[in-house]
Amino acid sequence: MLNDNEFQELVEDLFSSDVSIRVATLKTLCQDPSQDERVLSHLEALLNDITPCIVMLPYRFGEIRWLAVKALVAERAALGHSEPVRLHNVVRPFDTEEFALLAASAGVKSRGGVEGVLEALATLRKMGELPLYDLELVPNVKNKQDRTIANSTNLMSSKGATSEDVTQEPQSSKVSAS
Repeated sequence: MLNDNEFQELVEDLFSSDVSIRVATLKTLCQDPSQDERVLSHLEALLNDITPCIVMLPYRFGEIRWLAVKALVAERAALGHSEPVRLHNVVRPFDTEEFALLAASAGVKSRGGVEGVLEALATLRKMGELPLYDLELVPNVKNKQDRTIANSTNLMSSKGATSEDVTQEPQSSKVSAS
């Protein structure tokens, strides 16, 4: 459990205006949960954060909320909570090649570099041109050893992984005119 100063610093980092600090903090919590109940509500608040970011290296682009759900599941597992976390209409992380195809098919041009990709990602999201998924992640709370294994697995999990069960259902981000 964090002391009050550590907790306050963690919350400040989770809601930093610097996206790279938010990303680094969430990645740290995925690997090494704080085991502090007070953190849960702050991670839950980030489940609505659609800010584009680099979710892993080599470059995989996605949203803060994708990392937040992973961190929330790790925290819940570390605290012995077994309730699943559901996240609807989340962007599935994709690489630069997939980004180029998505941008080209939507007619979105981006300036070069990572910042250009992140700006174009936000544009594609607003246009409804990104493939979206519903995720259900179930914390593995069998025992302390399993939680340690769960926290050290790759952020990209798939159905049948020992750390968590993941259900991905593709959704269209396009809004149909009725």
